[in-house]
Amino acid sequence: MTSSGVTSQPLATPGVEIPFWIFGQQKWVSGINKNTTCQEVLGVLFKNFGNKSDDENQSANNPLNFSLVEKWRKIERPLNASSKVLKVWHAWGEDKSEVKLVVKRSQPQSPVESVKIRRK
Repeated sequence: MTSSGVTSQPLATPGVEIPFWIFGQQKWVSGINKNTTCQEVLGVLFKNFGNKSDDENQSANNPLNFSLVEKWRKIERPLNASSKVLKVWHAWGEDKSEVKLVVKRSQPQSPVESVKIRRK
């Protein structure tokens, strides 16, 4: 699978390119095939986009603390880590343009990670 031109693993078939939303930005992941799971997509997204900051923030942005969510209008449905992304994507048929696959936190941050200290 690749994300914005960065290869994470070689695939025998080219696969499909699907848009995902991570931290408010749309990112395209290519090489998705019928066996690609949500957890694998999260791994690629975080490898390439989710961990660009300091070490403390990297632990807070562990892909295991996040999941993919189907977002259609005002309805959100969390996807299992083992869900096949291409099957979910194709199920939307012609309505794909109205659907977003969004990365959302599924595990709460620890109190230490969520506290921000304001300095005067």
